[in-house]
Amino acid sequence: MSTSQSVGNKIGIGFGSALTAWVLAFAGYDGTAEQQTEKVIAAVKFDNGWLPAMLTAVLIIALLFMDVEKQLKKLKELKEQ
Repeated sequence: MSTSQSVGNKIGIGFGSALTAWVLAFAGYDGTAEQQTEKVIAAVKFDNGWLPAMLTAVLIIALLFMDVEKQLKKLKELKEQ
């Protein structure tokens, strides 16, 4: 259980970082610019506000379709055999 959680964390951190980089690259972020464009500022606001909210909604919907209790019953039945 601990290993799967660790792997999930590493994948999540990697994907989250990549997603942030993709959003900023799409908006035209320039790290050397003294002032960022309005498009980049909007992308940063999206990346820190709406994107996490949308991903949370997707995860909640996915969790609603999971039936852990049913799977646990099957595992217990297999263990008893």
